[in-house]
Amino acid sequence: MAAFTLWRTGKVARGKDWFRPSIRVLFGDAEQAGFPLGRFILHPDDRAPDVEANKLDPRTLMKSLPVINPHAAAIDVGSKTLHVSIAGDAPVVFGTVTDEVYRLRDYLQAHGVTTVAMEATGVYWLYAYTVLEAVGLEVVVVNGRHVRNLPGRKTDIADCQWLATLHAHGLLRGGFVPPAAIRRLQDYQRPRADHIIGAGSQVQKMQQALERMNTKLHDVISDLVGVSGLKVVRAILQGERDPQVLLGLCDAQIQKKKRERVIASLRGTWTPKHLFALGQALAVGEFYQKLPAQCDRQIEGVLQELAGPPPAAPEGPAPGSRQSGKRQGSVKRQRNRTGRLFCAGARSMVQSVDNALGGFYRRLAARKGGLAAMKGLDAQAGRDVLPRPALRTDLCRARAAGV
Repeated sequence: MAAFTLWRTGKVARGKDWFRPSIRVLFGDAEQAGFPLGRFILHPDDRAPDVEANKLDPRTLMKSLPVINPHAAAIDVGSKTLHVSIAGDAPVVFGTVTDEVYRLRDYLQAHGVTTVAMEATGVYWLYAYTVLEAVGLEVVVVNGRHVRNLPGRKTDIADCQWLATLHAHGLLRGGFVPPAAIRRLQDYQRPRADHIIGAGSQVQKMQQALERMNTKLHDVISDLVGVSGLKVVRAILQGERDPQVLLGLCDAQIQKKKRERVIASLRGTWTPKHLFALGQALAVGEFYQKLPAQCDRQIEGVLQELAGPPPAAPEGPAPGSRQSGKRQGSVKRQRNRTGRLFCAGARSMVQSVDNALGGFYRRLAARKGGLAAMKGLDAQAGRDVLPRPALRTDLCRARAAGV
């Protein structure tokens, strides 16, 4: 037992002797370093730190880092309070109401602060960011994961001082915050996306209600909220139960190709509670479908403001794309008519399933991209439509002549 204790003591000592020189090589001597490395490395002896060292205020240790920019501040943003520290000094607490945010702005300007750092905490930081940005302060929004303090020091006061110290030392890298006009555009785009997601969730609820009634219409037709699907669902909610009558509301192609399957899928158990759920989902989904149009009108207004007034029309004809000087009469500014017709025909074949040209386009697009595939499809369609060499020669001449 004594031998084991001696071996254990030697192993721990060897571990400490190896760790201490390595730390000094990497970080330097803790007593001479400007950064408070004493909190991170081992003590130079095996004795515990003295009592006075344990009583040191963490805020005093934070300020031992040399300050490069004394006019840098940091804000710990919360829903009710804003803790502000300038270059790691003692924090000042402000509220989050409008008057308090304005008082915070005046406080920073009175102390000559030029740059402010804050964490991107939910949406709480947005109003303070807007107010400080409007008076010309440089606001740096950082990721909270990149500025974590030591474990056991998670308080609002310590966080704002730690953030201010790092910012004063130039150790923070701000994230991208779009300009005010783009943020305004995003405020309309986000609810639009939410409305679309909400409408999709109601479609799922409609399918769930039909499934609970063992009605498999959504498994037979491709789109439950298409023209045919909505006609059938509305007829069911109005009390129609005959599969033959419901089939007559579907598109002619559905009646021709899926007649028996649709009739079989419309035989279910029409329970009142599931019919109620189906009606609720349909009503909410239709409401959601109306909201994106309202967002689109607002987005259109913002885009018009960003675009500014339309440019003035040129006094003369625009020059051709193949020259940079004075326009010549032989150079035309438009594509020839034959090329436009073939491109329009090629676009109509892209989604074709039963056409070989549609498969040709998809194979070529997977390898070389959509633009190259469209040009290749244009050429392939010309060879298929005009197989004789003489006609293809005439077509090339017509293209060159601009006919």
